[in-house]
Amino acid sequence: MLFAVCALLFRSQNVFSIAVDTTLRAPLQTIFFTTIGLGATLSLLRAGGWQLPFFLLIASLMAVVQKAVGILAAVAMGAPAALGVICGSLTLTGGPATGLAFTGAFEQLGLGGAGALIIASATFGIFAASIVGNPVATWLIRRRRLVVPRDGEGDHHLGRATDYEVDRQAIERSPEQVGSSLETILKTLCLILVVMGAGAIISLGLAQGVLTLPNYIGAMVVAAAVRNLDDKFGWLRIDMRAVQIIGSASLALFLVIAL
Repeated sequence: MLFAVCALLFRSQNVFSIAVDTTLRAPLQTIFFTTIGLGATLSLLRAGGWQLPFFLLIASLMAVVQKAVGILAAVAMGAPAALGVICGSLTLTGGPATGLAFTGAFEQLGLGGAGALIIASATFGIFAASIVGNPVATWLIRRRRLVVPRDGEGDHHLGRATDYEVDRQAIERSPEQVGSSLETILKTLCLILVVMGAGAIISLGLAQGVLTLPNYIGAMVVAAAVRNLDDKFGWLRIDMRAVQIIGSASLALFLVIAL
């Protein structure tokens, strides 16, 4: 927001105009979804039990409702029905990354500047979810006592204790441990890049099919296969902490460039 306000002021006062290079947007997006794929394990699916398919059912039904309401609202306002899809589940369920993957398809349908519409809808969805969803979720978590305080911490530390613990542990590491961590992150990044390359080949094959899928789907599929094979045979010994660090960094940079 600070960057956007400064850019607006400079442009409105005819000081200068800022153009953002979005070249890294797509690679960062793929890196993030590759890290998501590396977290998809069969053991995690089994641990989910009956709640996992139940949650999938609710999410799928909600996506259909979002799409239907979006289309009906767009038609009622005299806007293209495709705009209702953008303002529906594409961005509200999919988010900015998934939405941007379909930019070309919507521009072919005649929606000029579809990328800006997608980002606007996704940003509104994030804002609304933060204003409504976060307080409700926090209230439910506290009411049902789903969080057990650690080391005498109260529930006012909800959502912050984990990050604090990570930072504290990082500060207390010796130089040798830090060097080992950097080496682990570098190895993990190299693995992610290899998976992305293999996934790109799969995505090219999927692009020839009937379904329109985001380009990062291939990387997610390969990443999930690599993770489950590694869990079974232990060839790569993937460090999920390093995966999470790389995924968080790539997502943050992607959102900054996209927004």
